[in-house]
Amino acid sequence: SLRLLQHPPTPHLSTMMLSSRRAVLAAGAMARHSRLTSSSAVKETPPAQVPAAAPAAAPAGDPWHVFQPTALAVVNTAGNLCALAAAATHDHMAVRLLAGSAGLFVASFNFLMPKPLKTHQKTAGSWGMLFASLHFVNLAWLMYEQDHGVKLSEEEEDIYEHGFQMHGVTPRQFQKLRKAGAAFKDYAPGEVIVAAGTPVDKVLYV
Repeated sequence: SLRLLQHPPTPHLSTMMLSSRRAVLAAGAMARHSRLTSSSAVKETPPAQVPAAAPAAAPAGDPWHVFQPTALAVVNTAGNLCALAAAATHDHMAVRLLAGSAGLFVASFNFLMPKPLKTHQKTAGSWGMLFASLHFVNLAWLMYEQDHGVKLSEEEEDIYEHGFQMHGVTPRQFQKLRKAGAAFKDYAPGEVIVAAGTPVDKVLYV
């Protein structure tokens, strides 16, 4: 007798290949859909906002105690003019005023230079302040002496104005000189004041 061996039905090869192709196509479609979705997400994402740079601050000007070269040259010139005028004048009070102003300009020229100041600038400025202070103190003293109760006679005032004031002697100093033993003496015409060759032991003002 013959025995028939029956096997379970096997799907056709073409059917298996078609199923496989459909699976590959489905995977590809899903990949393309994923790439498109990712691309659209990238396109829809707004660009990052870069903060605008803050406007540059305007350069701060120099403080009042710092002068530029042109202003320093003006200060230096003014100080030299005051010193020149002090050397040319004969009045004692004017000399003190102008010399004190010159010292003040010297101090200003050094202290108003760009900071930080160097040692020689501080030294020169300090000496200028010292000279200016001494001149102004003496000027104040001269003005005090001139304006406080000095009384001169008409003759004394004439002698003071023509012989002493031009040399910087104040009225108070002239009065002290008078009180130290000075005396007026009148001589007749032709009278000998001092004989030639005679030693002179006093100052005579004719």
